[in-house]
Amino acid sequence: MYATIHCYAGNWAGVALIACCMETAVWQIEHFREYRAFDVVVIASSAGGISALGSFLSGLPAYFSVPVVIAQHLGPRKTYESRLDRVLQLSTPLHVKWADDCETLAGGKVYLAPQDGMTTIDPCDGTLRTLRHTGLPRSTPKANPLFKSAAGFYGNRTLALVLSGALKDGAQGATEISRVGGRVLVQSCSSAQFADMPRAAEQETHVALAFDPCALAHAVIALAIAPGASEWFRVENNRHWSAADSAPTGLSVTARTRINKTSSPAPSASALLRSFGS
Repeated sequence: MYATIHCYAGNWAGVALIACCMETAVWQIEHFREYRAFDVVVIASSAGGISALGSFLSGLPAYFSVPVVIAQHLGPRKTYESRLDRVLQLSTPLHVKWADDCETLAGGKVYLAPQDGMTTIDPCDGTLRTLRHTGLPRSTPKANPLFKSAAGFYGNRTLALVLSGALKDGAQGATEISRVGGRVLVQSCSSAQFADMPRAAEQETHVALAFDPCALAHAVIALAIAPGASEWFRVENNRHWSAADSAPTGLSVTARTRINKTSSPAPSASALLRSFGS
């Protein structure tokens, strides 16, 4: 920043522009913290999920201050040492790290459940708890314990995503999050390499909406910082809207608007924010 200001020395218009940009960045951060509707984002993913995670995280801005906790199914450490943290770090300005036991959640960070274990949220103080389990099959549920513990501590301020994966991990936990008033979004089956997990969550919660990973990022940003956006994502008649498919009739997006089959794809976060600011 000092080097940039030096380049504009003698150019007051340039200095004013930098100050304006800095002020805007600070406003974005403070606005996010003040109005955010959710205190944690929990994500379930398995087969085909790493690519989806990268696409999703690439859409989150550096000022995204809601902690993200990911339960991604991985092979055992005795077979290989996962570098998922480094892989995902290439896609996001947020800090990606493996979860540590008794760690306090912080904004701007993405926490990964251990390669050979699971992560939950302590019901007393909200810290992360990690449990190592060696010798258990890869299909051992990692998302359900995380989702249920998040619902227990954060209640209706929990936002859950279920991405590509085989079997049904995450569905039971998503149901619990929905029961306490949290929100559940899933990756659209048409964009998921393996659609079992998002389909199961959608069927069991009856309230999930489906988007491709990039559109999921826009939806999460809007849900987190736009006042009233949570109601925008309320579903009627167990219908869902996939950004990859034409939007079905029967989906109520606001009290005044209904999406029909000629609707455009899922809006960006900025478009959603403009709609709630009007």
